[in-house]
Amino acid sequence: MKIITLPQNLAGVHRHLIRLIFLLSQLLVYWTAGLIFFCPPVWASPLDVYGFSSRHAARANTGTAFSDDYSGVYYNPATLILADRPIFGFGFIYSNPSLLTEAAPEVKGKISKTKNLTGFPIGFVLPFSGKLKGRVSIGFGLLLAGDLNRTYFANGYAPAMNYPQFVQVDQRIYRTAINLGIAVKPHRLLSLGLGLHLIPNSPGTMQIKMDAANYSGSGVSPEASLNWNWVYHLSPIAGLLLDLHPRWKIGLAFRDEVDTLLDIPVDTIITMEGLEVQAKIPLKTHMNYTPRQLALGASFQASRSLNTALDLTWIAWSRFPSPSGEIQIQEVKIMGQPLDQEKLEEIQKNLPRNPNPDFHDTLVPALSAEYSLRKDLQIRGGYSFIPTPVPDQSYRATNFLDYHRHLLTAGLGISFTDPFGIFSRPVRLDLHLQEHIFQNRKTTKSDLSNPGYPGYETGGSILSGGLSFRMEL
Repeated sequence: MKIITLPQNLAGVHRHLIRLIFLLSQLLVYWTAGLIFFCPPVWASPLDVYGFSSRHAARANTGTAFSDDYSGVYYNPATLILADRPIFGFGFIYSNPSLLTEAAPEVKGKISKTKNLTGFPIGFVLPFSGKLKGRVSIGFGLLLAGDLNRTYFANGYAPAMNYPQFVQVDQRIYRTAINLGIAVKPHRLLSLGLGLHLIPNSPGTMQIKMDAANYSGSGVSPEASLNWNWVYHLSPIAGLLLDLHPRWKIGLAFRDEVDTLLDIPVDTIITMEGLEVQAKIPLKTHMNYTPRQLALGASFQASRSLNTALDLTWIAWSRFPSPSGEIQIQEVKIMGQPLDQEKLEEIQKNLPRNPNPDFHDTLVPALSAEYSLRKDLQIRGGYSFIPTPVPDQSYRATNFLDYHRHLLTAGLGISFTDPFGIFSRPVRLDLHLQEHIFQNRKTTKSDLSNPGYPGYETGGSILSGGLSFRMEL
């Protein structure tokens, strides 16, 4: 195929074209995110941050070695075997972030959003009957998460690569989570579980048309069409439960990472000075990412009234990818002819590159207790320390604002007779409160071009609460 070189009198147009394509490439990452308004923000799971059902949320999100509801499909599918009759449940979660950043106004204006979260968990556990009674159980859990205005099936939020952002608790954790699980008991001391965590993924294509005749060099107003398809990313969950003693249970759970990639081939057509320029600029960004986890837990029935639990979870944050979009110009054609390789490499060389986040793995301990005041009334509490995977951001190109977090939790369990007479057995109402307290962190920036310059100090808290109903069928 013929390689086109522009005549001398169009050299200025050529230089202008290079700048246009470069600017368009920069805008694609952020502008595309704006198009995906129906799934605005994930670098952690809402289940990890706020818990699934209220009983577990009130116990600092422990649950690897105990569960009596649908939450087992996420914490440890092997615990589904503990249900001796069908169980149905649903609930509500609400969070109110008050994350503080002491910084200049121009820095504050660039910080990623931390909206209130509303969540609606629902699920069931169905133990088999007959010869398989006590041997096989299946479960289902669904969490619809969003803000007060909408529920998100997925998230297409891609912030600028070096803009200040909360990675673990900003609006990227708003998403729908679907979990399926099955538990089998091959031995009286051992139960095994297997589950799937389903997250919507969204491949598609985009076409952009831009008339650059009136382009002033300060901005563009392209028109675009976006074709969108929904598929599901499957992430396995596995677990085991050892019933070593009437008072002791040991659980082990593995949750694989969730990494859904938004990969859209973008075909761009630019009209300028009578020339039609075509460019292929693929857009790639990680829509949702939850790191791989391995949780070890123990549950101890200290007395008839007191149950305690301890979980220790390893989280593989070192595999964390850059949350910003990546672009690469594959091809440029002018009037149907490809641009010469030297000019294409010149454009490609100047494209923005995402710095390595350089996160590290963490160990998260969590301790909880539940005390029965009466048969129909339980009080609960817990504590967890969540160390940050984010390295010191001083003198780095990135501006990740997360830091160490203390989680304090409390709750109640109240059982009562169904006033409508639908359920013959008592209905249980669980209530919970969580306070996420962030340690303060001060960051200094020396690069004047960095969006975080000259520095900032972060901290604050998140107050979360909710309720769950549990019915035995």
